[in-house]
Amino acid sequence: MTSTERITGVVLAGGHGVRLGRPKAGILLQGRPLLEHVLDALVHVAADITVVRSALVPLPAIHHPGVEVLVDEAADEGPLRALATAFTHVQSGLVAAVGCDMPFINPALILKLATLMDGHDAAVPVVEGRKQPLHAVYRASVAAVAATNALGAANRSVVGFLDRMQVRWVDRPEWETVDPTGQSFFNINTPEDLALAASLT
Repeated sequence: MTSTERITGVVLAGGHGVRLGRPKAGILLQGRPLLEHVLDALVHVAADITVVRSALVPLPAIHHPGVEVLVDEAADEGPLRALATAFTHVQSGLVAAVGCDMPFINPALILKLATLMDGHDAAVPVVEGRKQPLHAVYRASVAAVAATNALGAANRSVVGFLDRMQVRWVDRPEWETVDPTGQSFFNINTPEDLALAASLT
């Protein structure tokens, strides 16, 4: 990464939160929506921020100025469709793509991933053997083509879309230098996850 490369933060906020009983973006943690916790982190590293929501899922009020909201009209086609919408809209620079259900995102980790982009199209953490494409940094122009082609081939797997790019896999010895506990990757899917998150704040 050079000092001139622009980072756009992209938050995927289309989750219905079925196991939580309501859309994830608006679920309260310590009295504030999950989406706001994510935006709090991204403002430290992103020149601008875009939130991608499903046409079927409302968002809570956004109190961070200048945040753009894109509506993914292809409702319920999964996160790859939402990513393609974002990448195509951004078009240039780097994109830090994260989910709205990850309240402990560490801005230093996003910057770390961005510094590992040289010669690659994406920097994707691997946590306990699992790839984390929804907490990763992408080169927007390449990722837009890769996502669009994957969708055109009827492959809606986010991990499958990664096969179309040169990916820098980032294993624990690298990411733990800025996030020793891996808390950035904690995401909320169940009431139990929400209760644990509340105990960690």
